[in-house]
Amino acid sequence: MWLVSARYDLTLLALGPALLALLLLLPIALGVWPADLDAPLWAYALFILGVDVAHVWATLYRVYLDPAELRRRRALYLGVPLATWFASQVLYLAHPAWFWTVLAYLAVYHFIRQQMGMVALYRARGGTRSTRARRLDDLAVLTGTLVPVLYWHAHLPRRFSWFIQGDFIGGLVPVDAFPALWLLYGGVAAAWLVARVRERVLHPGRDLTMLSTWLCWGVGIVVLDGDFAFLVTNVLLHGVPYVALVGHVTRGRVTEPDAPQLLRRLTGNALPFVGLLVVLAFVEEWTWNRTVWHEHAALFGSSGPMPAWLPELMVPLLTVPQAAHYVLDGFIWRLDGSNPGLRERLFGTAT
Repeated sequence: MWLVSARYDLTLLALGPALLALLLLLPIALGVWPADLDAPLWAYALFILGVDVAHVWATLYRVYLDPAELRRRRALYLGVPLATWFASQVLYLAHPAWFWTVLAYLAVYHFIRQQMGMVALYRARGGTRSTRARRLDDLAVLTGTLVPVLYWHAHLPRRFSWFIQGDFIGGLVPVDAFPALWLLYGGVAAAWLVARVRERVLHPGRDLTMLSTWLCWGVGIVVLDGDFAFLVTNVLLHGVPYVALVGHVTRGRVTEPDAPQLLRRLTGNALPFVGLLVVLAFVEEWTWNRTVWHEHAALFGSSGPMPAWLPELMVPLLTVPQAAHYVLDGFIWRLDGSNPGLRERLFGTAT
């Protein structure tokens, strides 16, 4: 059972992003590129700017570009950005290292929850309501993602980081815990596969999403130890399906009588829909690089000396889109009745 169609799901949701990530790693597997390859500028432009940062702004389509939705939960949608800015400002002023650590763990939680959510959407589309199936799916996603993250912690420092070097806390996981963890890893995988065989019903979207999750988190974190490998496996698996899912839901929204005209225009085809996200991502990254990081001058130009206090103001402010996206995602995709029309937009045109 597919969320949209076999072509759409295989290309953008369940398989395509993971397959592209693994294909990009073929030069490393063949020895053409070094295993510890740092992300070159073209990879930064395509995957960080064009996918990772851009996908964060896709929340606009679900909330802020839809006046009816914004009015429906105004306190939540206006309060979350203000609250995340205030919390970020306080935390960054208290200690920048604490800020990046909290943000990194929030991001890990968000990335894992998205994979659980994608599997849950496929399960809902297929009509599976078994508590046992849900628990096993959740356990499988958690195992396929958390064990690699624990491996990362046990082998710090790695040649890649989530945001900045040192954002993860060292010493939390001993290396000698891994014989037991690998046993758990294999046991859960085997249990999930056995359950799928016994089910005797094909759910390709769900199953390919699970396979993609295990492969990308395992290869990008455990098998390889390089910035480029982590970048493509992490960003493509997360960002591309999110934008594709938002696009699908937004196309359902614009068929409704009260849909705003702006949404209709932006979703007429993929170019304006994605183009807005890329433009906003470029503006955000330009601001980051001109005021905080001072990197990638070939893309953003070079900046002169900046006041030492500027990052204390800019980092919390520039984090707002990302942090608000993390928080709001816990509300806007629920199929428990708190998002009227979402189920119909998700499943109404599925084939």
